[in-house]
Amino acid sequence: GITERKTLDLSKIEIMDKKENCIVATNYIKTIINLNYPVYIIEKKLS
Repeated sequence: GITERKTLDLSKIEIMDKKENCIVATNYIKTIINLNYPVYIIEKKLS
């Protein structure tokens, strides 16, 4: 079959509350992993 390439851009996950941010990021990552796609993670740049 055709394999799609997914890019996980952590900088697009922007929620002020840190705990909530972690929950959203974790669920997002779990969802993508469950889809069985190769995942490229773009880390959030800490300024």
